[in-house]
Amino acid sequence: MSLFSKIFIAICVVFIAGCAGSGNYTKTYRQVAEPVGENDAFMLDKGARPRLIVSENFEDDLKTFTDQNFIVLGKSDFKGPPEKFDDAIDIGEKLGVTHVLVTIEYLYEAQKKAYKVYENYDYVREVRVINGHYYPVYQAIPDPISVPYYKKFAIYSHKAVYLVKLKNN
Repeated sequence: MSLFSKIFIAICVVFIAGCAGSGNYTKTYRQVAEPVGENDAFMLDKGARPRLIVSENFEDDLKTFTDQNFIVLGKSDFKGPPEKFDDAIDIGEKLGVTHVLVTIEYLYEAQKKAYKVYENYDYVREVRVINGHYYPVYQAIPDPISVPYYKKFAIYSHKAVYLVKLKNN
C-alpha cells in the first residue's frame, strides 16, 4: 500500500472516529430542570437501564408523561443521519432517569462529494551498473487515482427527553 493511501485511510479513520465518538445525543444534551434526588423522585435503581420509548407523536406523548407527574430533566435535539438510541439510554442512565422518550423524523435526502481512491503505480526505468554490466531496473512509484462521486444519505430530526416521576409529598 502506498504512503498516500495510508495517509488517506488515516485521515478517514480520524474523521469517522470524530463523527462516531461520543454521539450527538451527548453533544446536544441540555439540562432543563434542576437535578432531583431520591427524596423528590423515583430514580433509576442501580444497575438498571432506563426504559426507552420511541414515539411517533412526540409532543402528545410528552404531555401524557408530564400530566402523570413526570418532569423533564434534560433534552437532546439535533439533525443528522440516523443514530442508534444507545447514546440516549446512556445519558438517561447517568442522570438516573427511569424513562427516555425519543423520536426520529425524516427531513430530506442529502448528498456530499466523496472520493474512491484506487492504487496505481507508474514505473520508472533505471539503469544500474553491476560488475561493469548495465541492467535495466524498474521502480514502482505510487500514483493513486481518486474518483469523485456523490454519496447520498438521509437527514433526520432527532429528539430525546429524559424523564423521571416526582413523588407526591
